[in-house]
Amino acid sequence: MTFDNITGNYAPNALTGETQLFLDVTDATGGENLSANQVLFKLSNAGPAASSITQIYFEDMLNSLSGIATNGITGSGSGVSFSVSTGNLNLPGGNDSSVNFTEEYGVRSLPPVQPRGVNPGEWVSVLFNLNSGQTLQNVFDNLASQDMRVGIHVQGFANGGSESFVNLPPRGVTPPPAQVPEPATLLGLGLVGGLMAGSRRRKNSDNA
Repeated sequence: MTFDNITGNYAPNALTGETQLFLDVTDATGGENLSANQVLFKLSNAGPAASSITQIYFEDMLNSLSGIATNGITGSGSGVSFSVSTGNLNLPGGNDSSVNFTEEYGVRSLPPVQPRGVNPGEWVSVLFNLNSGQTLQNVFDNLASQDMRVGIHVQGFANGGSESFVNLPPRGVTPPPAQVPEPATLLGLGLVGGLMAGSRRRKNSDNA
C-alpha cells in the first residue's frame, strides 16, 4: 500500500513520501494466512530521496487489534530503533476535519529520532496480536473500508521539513460505497410524492 499526504507543507516532500514509502500487511511470518490471529505491519522507505519515518500511528475503529506483541517491533539493522509510544498520541495533521484520524496505538524512533527512523533502504515492522474472533482477513477488510488506517510522521527531508501521511486502501480494492435506497424504496418514495402532490392539487381545486 502507498500513502497520501495530509499536511501539504512542501509539495516536493509530499511527492517523495507518496512515491517511496510503502506499507505491507501480512501474518506474523510474512505470509497471507487469512485465519492468523496476529498481523504484521511493515513500513519501508524505498528511497532514494532523503526522508525518515519517525512516528507510526494506528487507527482501529472496529477494535480488531488487542495490542503490540511482546518484542513485536523489529527493524532492518541497528540503525532502525523504535519503541512503543506512551502518553498522548497525536499524528500531526490528523485532527484536520478532512482526515479525522483517531490514534489507538503508536510507535516512535528513539533519539536521535531521524537517524534511528526508517531512512532510504530501511524498514521497520510492528507485530500486533488480534482480539478474540478477529483474523488477518478482518484486518484486510477493515483496511479496505478504511475502518483501520496507518498514519506516519516523516522528517529529515532534504530541506529539513516534515510531513504526515495516511495509507491509501489496498491497491485494487475500493471502499464500499455509501448505501443508497433500494429501487423498491425509491419507487415507494415516488408514489408517496405523487400522492402528496395530487392531494395538494385537489385541495387547491376545492378552494378555487
